[in-house]
Amino acid sequence: MARAATAAAAPHLLTWVWAAAWAVWGVRGSPQIGPCTFNHLCTCSYSSDAPTAAYTYTSAPPAPDLITELTCVGVPFARIPDIPPGLVMQMDVLNSGLEVIAEEDFGDTRVSNLRLMSNNIRLIADKAFSGMSQFLQSLDLSHNELTSVPRGALTPLNFLEWFNLHGNHIAELVEEDWVGLRGHPDDALPRRQRH
Repeated sequence: MARAATAAAAPHLLTWVWAAAWAVWGVRGSPQIGPCTFNHLCTCSYSSDAPTAAYTYTSAPPAPDLITELTCVGVPFARIPDIPPGLVMQMDVLNSGLEVIAEEDFGDTRVSNLRLMSNNIRLIADKAFSGMSQFLQSLDLSHNELTSVPRGALTPLNFLEWFNLHGNHIAELVEEDWVGLRGHPDDALPRRQRH
């Protein structure tokens, strides 16, 4: 008899343990991960301020500024997906077949770390990243089809600290490719030694 009472209480105890664990870890601010509202084949990480119900297909989307990370791997895109406006700390669009990054592709989305690796990008518009000039710190364009450094797209990026062009088809690098970029080699030379 005692064994039957214990077995009947076990599901209730498990429910309480689960609820307590959710309350403790959920309050600490861990991000919620789920399908992105603009494309359910992509994964978005939302800040802990977003309600849990926002991650289901049928509920209302979370506030756009709550997306912190966005990952689309192998999701076929002709262009950058239509991302809600706001600040995204990390955005990965990998192996998705992108060929062109146009001026209006990012709209009002601001990205801090952008990885567009292993696509077929052959053209990047001069103002493609201009809306992110005060935010973009890291840009990875490796393993694409670029034949030259996208100088016009990089120059407005005031806070760009790192970028990668490895694995493209760039045959020659010239000094003009780096002029105007933060960390240009001339910035390290004393003024009298500059050419």
